Amino acid sequence: MVHGHARVLMCDMSLAGSPLGSLYGTRALAFLSDLAIGFLHEQAQIIRAADTRAAVLHNLPFDPVDRPALLAGLDIYGHDHYPAFLADPADRPAGGLWYGRFRAYARRLWTVEQESSQVGQTSFRLPSSPPGQLAAAALQSIGHGADLLAWSPWRAYPAAQEANWGGLLPTWGEPGRHYQEARDLVTALAPRAAQIAATRPEVTVARLLSFRQWQAHIVEPWIRDSLGNPECGWRALRELGLNEDQLRPVDLVERTGYTVALLPHAVALTADDAFALARWVEAGGMLVVGPLAGHRDEDLHGPVIEPPGAIAPLTGTVNGESTTWPRDLTILGRPSGQTVEVGRYGEVVEPRQPGVEVLATYLTDWLAGRPAVTWRPLGAGRVIHCGVPLCDAVLRWLWEDAGLPPGDLALITHESPAEVLTRSGGGHRFHFAINHGPAPAVFHIRRPLADLATGEAVTNSFTLLPYGWRVLCEYPGTNGTTVPATA
Repeated sequence: MVHGHARVLMCDMSLAGSPLGSLYGTRALAFLSDLAIGFLHEQAQIIRAADTRAAVLHNLPFDPVDRPALLAGLDIYGHDHYPAFLADPADRPAGGLWYGRFRAYARRLWTVEQESSQVGQTSFRLPSSPPGQLAAAALQSIGHGADLLAWSPWRAYPAAQEANWGGLLPTWGEPGRHYQEARDLVTALAPRAAQIAATRPEVTVARLLSFRQWQAHIVEPWIRDSLGNPECGWRALRELGLNEDQLRPVDLVERTGYTVALLPHAVALTADDAFALARWVEAGGMLVVGPLAGHRDEDLHGPVIEPPGAIAPLTGTVNGESTTWPRDLTILGRPSGQTVEVGRYGEVVEPRQPGVEVLATYLTDWLAGRPAVTWRPLGAGRVIHCGVPLCDAVLRWLWEDAGLPPGDLALITHESPAEVLTRSGGGHRFHFAINHGPAPAVFHIRRPLADLATGEAVTNSFTLLPYGWRVLCEYPGTNGTTVPATA
């Protein structure tokens, strides 16, 4: 395709659901990833040789692929955003976190396929989006960092496999409500478009997940079945108003702005990973180490050193004893006395160094009374070691009992299908209030804000109608980096 004067390469890779992972293991996954990345980069070189101004992008690579390696050769990451595939509106705030899979390594971020109408092919057809939902989904993309938004398709095509895939315009070309929703959104944002484009999403949580850790999850299906996937806990983070980026552990120390790092499946850690994690914690970061720490080495083999291996100086613990369970295990948190169901896998996390405290113990069967979660101070930071999956229930409990930082939230909502996304930079801070659900949602103001469209002060809670949205900015004097209401 052509954008302005630059040729733009777009390429699809459909490796999702490949059976090769479980059949042939990590070598097959690495081969598939290397093959796809090599092909894409070869095509990029051809384009750049023909036009030095070319901007090369790829839209939504499927797994298995080494995402940082893929994006290292691209100018733009192009995202496909189709919330219609998430049937439950309560899942849609967490679904936006897919942007976090690539955002930290993307030079620029575009949404090159934004849902514009109904979604369907000759083999299926999903329900049409109710009025307002398409604009709300588009604003979600912008809130997550997209600086170019392309609804796909512009006009529905009347034949072939995607004959049931609607566009902003129907096949007969007459504008309807979908076109009007897009137009209204563009009209509302246009006066501040340059200011919004100069900002970036506020992201305070880093999910540490390398390609090697993804491989462990795929080639050993019991991990998924007993622990969940390494991205579990998304819904809890969005309920807390938090956004996340995925990073390789070794890259954490080079990035700024993250206050909490989650290491959900702590396998295949290298000495460089351990060094980077230690530097980051000692400088004031809060690291939450999940299960499997040290249970697989760099080759994804069983350990010859007692787990957690290379990060034992960080955690101050050992966690060699572990078990799957036929039903959810339960832990008892301290100091609140809260009980939490944690999934069907557990490790006994035993303190081995001074200063390590037990934060939770098991309540189930022969594990009862044994430590499940510990924490310790380290430098200016803190390390929490969980022998249980970092699922939604565990993350909710940790943010409450362990005092993890809540983020700087000027606007909050407690409605599960609703969310607030924030972009800031250049003296501007914009809050995108979005209701993805079929019922009204209440949003609470924690300090004075201003309405983007009118500039009027907003000091009280307000309600958004189903699939409604609103953009607010910081009111003068409330923050050192705010945008005046009339700027």
